[in-house]
Amino acid sequence: MSFARRLAPVRSWALLTLCGVGVCATVCSAQEPSCTSAPCVNPVACSQCIGNWTDDYGGTWNITSNGSNEVSGSLYVDLSEFPPCYNQTYSTVSGTITPVYGSGELNGYMEINITASDPYPGSTEGCEVASSVNLSGNVENDGCDLIPGDATLSSSIDTEATSFEKNPDIPTNETQTFEAWNVAYPTIAQWQGNLITTNNLDGRQVSESQNGDDSDDGCHFTGSSYDPAALTGGWWNVGFYFANAWNDDYVGWLPGAVTYYRENTTIPCEATIPQYMYIAIDGSSGDIEQYFSGSQEWWIGTTQVGSGKDGNLQKVTWP
Repeated sequence: MSFARRLAPVRSWALLTLCGVGVCATVCSAQEPSCTSAPCVNPVACSQCIGNWTDDYGGTWNITSNGSNEVSGSLYVDLSEFPPCYNQTYSTVSGTITPVYGSGELNGYMEINITASDPYPGSTEGCEVASSVNLSGNVENDGCDLIPGDATLSSSIDTEATSFEKNPDIPTNETQTFEAWNVAYPTIAQWQGNLITTNNLDGRQVSESQNGDDSDDGCHFTGSSYDPAALTGGWWNVGFYFANAWNDDYVGWLPGAVTYYRENTTIPCEATIPQYMYIAIDGSSGDIEQYFSGSQEWWIGTTQVGSGKDGNLQKVTWP
């Protein structure tokens, strides 16, 4: 009951409307960029609010934000079911977003405080329309697309609790950047995943899965002391180190496995593991949507080992 109010003697009343991949997963904590639980603590706050958001009372907020965390846009309110009130367009939306980063075991989040003003056509005979409406609350990270029900929607007419949500931003693709060979496990390479997107997706979480597909493991044999190559099922916090990036993805055979296969099977050999990538949606609910399908490559030669993502194979001499 925040946008409009029927005035007597009209009979109907207006709505007050409005962790790590491969064999070397990292430990999950708020100080780590990845984990192996689903979902895990994410201290990285959402950093943008671009999109069409809806509240529970007929309002569609078309908003964007700039690098200074200022918000602009417009608001459309559907009051068609509540005559004599007309649908309203608030031509000005302004306000701020404030990323709040977590620590310890606390998730980050994004504070949003926006005000819509300048309604058209405004109040008419039999219907009072709020001259301005304010919405404030905390957007959950991971999905960065939801205030689940405790946003505050207030105006001169009334104050109500509401959800506030939009369709989640989904990357269109992903690229991989080789970073370095791991110091503690020199046969494992560290990779950075880079999300291809038009918006800033910091504060989101991504995860991996084989989707039940077997790896094509040319090193494994019946009776091997090692299981076939497989993913561990990691989750990563986007933006922990770099904007629109998740890392580190630890890819390759452990040193003990390299030595074992060199002594017990035909070399060179290689394993290719399917890697389907998902991104969190619906706030911190744990819901996910697939955005990319790739692979990992683990390679063993007589004097070198290899680590690859999506056909980009890097090699190093070991030992």
